[in-house]
Amino acid sequence: AANDDSGDVATAACLDAVMEETNETDVSVTSSDFSEAGTLVMLAVGPDAAPWRCLASNDGVVEEVGFAGTDGDGPTESEDSGPAALSQSDLESACLSATSSETNESDVVVLSSEFSEANTEIMVGVGPDQAPWRCLIWSDGTIAELSFTGSEGAL
Repeated sequence: AANDDSGDVATAACLDAVMEETNETDVSVTSSDFSEAGTLVMLAVGPDAAPWRCLASNDGVVEEVGFAGTDGDGPTESEDSGPAALSQSDLESACLSATSSETNESDVVVLSSEFSEANTEIMVGVGPDQAPWRCLIWSDGTIAELSFTGSEGAL
């Protein structure tokens, strides 16, 4: 039977990947954010519900899996010493820089940015024609995904 919900495939792949990575069977999905580019799945691991994130393509290929809290973060650590979230302009600068190195093009501009708790999606225009690139960045400045979003022939 055909399954139209590709997000389910990605979510299942992420559950498996996090269980394998953590050797923990107590893993639950806290959220999943489906997009054409892939599905971002946030998971809670173990008795302390440690935050993990996973990015998988919609055909179930896990592209990235990792702990989403701060290094050395434990349940006893106080809230105010959590990860230092970067400002919107810092995130935009990081995406511009990453897009510039990926494309070898110094003419890059922010077209739009959409903030969410999980990450920020920043659309970047590259070159004189402002070719559309999508940068997905975590609040700590880690680039989760960088991809060209225009039609293939435009490159």
